[in-house]
Amino acid sequence: MKPLSALGLALALCLAAPSAAAQPAPEAEARAYFEQGVSLADAARWAEALAAFQHSLRVVPRSSTRLNIARALLRLGRLRAAVEAFDGYLLGADPGAEAARIAEATQLREEARAALAVLVLTGVPDAAEVLADGELRLGTGPTRVLPLDPGSHHIEVRDTNQRTARFDVVLTRSSRETRAVSLSRDGAAAEPAPTPTPTPPFVAPSAPAPASRSVLQSPWFWVATVAVVGGVVTALALTLDTTAAPYGGSTGRVLTVP
Repeated sequence: MKPLSALGLALALCLAAPSAAAQPAPEAEARAYFEQGVSLADAARWAEALAAFQHSLRVVPRSSTRLNIARALLRLGRLRAAVEAFDGYLLGADPGAEAARIAEATQLREEARAALAVLVLTGVPDAAEVLADGELRLGTGPTRVLPLDPGSHHIEVRDTNQRTARFDVVLTRSSRETRAVSLSRDGAAAEPAPTPTPTPPFVAPSAPAPASRSVLQSPWFWVATVAVVGGVVTALALTLDTTAAPYGGSTGRVLTVP
């Protein structure tokens, strides 16, 4: 090896040595993020605390970090993820050294599981995919049971024939809702066709009954009335003539011969 090359290598090693020494060990990095997560949790900054705990867990997996992740998820209302995190903690916890923590985690897990909402989908084609908020949910068969966090969710069901069904649903804590799935090409649930209203049969209007006419409207009534009145007047005139004064020779009246 040439002297210059050896000297260059030695200088490179000397320069690299401080940098390597400055890098924190994995345990120190994990601890720093863990303590940062604890401080953020004390300030109720749960989303930031969760990120710090998750970073710490990626560096050095520890059961205490898993438990804190589960607690942060619970505080954020992410119940389904919290149940999975509690399961992960309980799976790796030491029953002898962590008995009290295991008991607490078991209780919190059951409370989170009981608060989950459940959406039941029926009529799903066997090979169809079901997505909740863009996340693929595993399962087969015509009935799919989806544990979901309380709140609003977007559901999509799609089969191999490019038919889909999409809808939004709002669920409350510990609720259970069932939805029948109807797939179509445009993704909207098929609605039943409106039932036509039957046309009533045509009924010809009946002719109005003739109005009853008053007796006073009959011409025969007036003919008879005039005749009767005329007779009465004549009779009265004859009666009055028998009692009147004798005829005085007036030329205005023509007498009949008896």
